[in-house]
Amino acid sequence: MAITNHDAHWVNRGGAAIVALQGIAAVIEFGRRRRLQEVIATLAREIDSVDLQSGTSDRDHQLRTKKSHILAAEAERAERTTFDVVVGLAVLGELLHGFGDLLLHAFY
Repeated sequence: MAITNHDAHWVNRGGAAIVALQGIAAVIEFGRRRRLQEVIATLAREIDSVDLQSGTSDRDHQLRTKKSHILAAEAERAERTTFDVVVGLAVLGELLHGFGDLLLHAFY
């Protein structure tokens, strides 16, 4: 739009839109994180319940616990990745919002 309309402020508007989308992504991530924490807590309770009721062996208990830890580690990794993307969008959006028109003039 900036090039087509010869109005560099469209780059600034695009940057503001990126920041707005980043905010939406952060809210979605927060909700996903809460749901995942609930799933991990439920899984841990189920493991303890099954082990108490059935008297399973230590090996079985360790296997279930290991699966629970793997799930928690994967959730944490996904959260870090999402955080990196959200912060990157915020930085890019703010740079374009603040300096987009100047950058467009410098390159065209």
